[in-house]
Amino acid sequence: MRIAITGATGFVGKYLVDKHLQLGDSVSVLTRSRLSIPNVEVFQADLTSPGLNLTSFLNEIDVLYHCAGVLSDESKMEQLHVHGTKELIKSAKGNVGRWVQLSSVGVYGPCQAGSISESSHLHPNNVYEKSKLESDELIMDSGIEYSILRPSIVFGESMTNQSLFSMIRMINAGWFFYIGKSGAKMNYVHVNDVVQALYLCGTHADAKADIFNLSQTISIEHMVPALGGESCQRIPLAVANFIANMSRIFPGIPLTSSRINALTSRCSYSSDKIQETLGFEFSSPLSVQFEKFAQAYAENR
Repeated sequence: MRIAITGATGFVGKYLVDKHLQLGDSVSVLTRSRLSIPNVEVFQADLTSPGLNLTSFLNEIDVLYHCAGVLSDESKMEQLHVHGTKELIKSAKGNVGRWVQLSSVGVYGPCQAGSISESSHLHPNNVYEKSKLESDELIMDSGIEYSILRPSIVFGESMTNQSLFSMIRMINAGWFFYIGKSGAKMNYVHVNDVVQALYLCGTHADAKADIFNLSQTISIEHMVPALGGESCQRIPLAVANFIANMSRIFPGIPLTSSRINALTSRCSYSSDKIQETLGFEFSSPLSVQFEKFAQAYAENR
């Protein structure tokens, strides 16, 4: 197969490139950087530049994976997620067999309880979530055959997001506390599982014109021991909120309202559809993956 990938130098993109090289596919990538990747055709271009001609990058492509994204700089999100997608669509029409969109469960908006499925209401409330949803809608309306994957928090040893590493450090230092009542749910998915799901979205006949969520759920009481925690104390939600409010006066306090929401959520994201429709299987339970993740972190310190 002829494969094209945007965001190929990002966390998920690197694993996806390796996956298709191992399969013996012809791989082309689009990147802003001047670089050389063995056995990969590299096209240097910036998706945010207006008037791009990407026909050479997308010439007779079987599957295009659109993985390019911005996670932290809000000033660049609209330009890349929306305008970049528009530019890509112009050159993809008639040249791409199937477009696979790497999206996010963030498009469903904040969730503190219940289960989110692909039919749940869409209610993005920040720049990232809104721009990702607009990008999804652009490809759905483009006339190009597509499949959209919406994972929860993606993790793996080479991740740039420091949230899990920070959590491990807090646990190891004895500074981590459970907040409020027991039973909070944490939603994560390993990068290897995301890559496998993307592959199925690109190759499975039943993935055409459909959307799939991808996530595993674990209680925080099972997650913390898997990351190396033995016995953590629990503090009332009111106390945690008081500490978070103090962070407005003392910015160095690591506990914020958003972190409290994340550590007390009882929301989960169903992966039933991708499992039933595409035959997807997770490589292993989250508890096992977190144990390996924590062990790798300890060995590499």
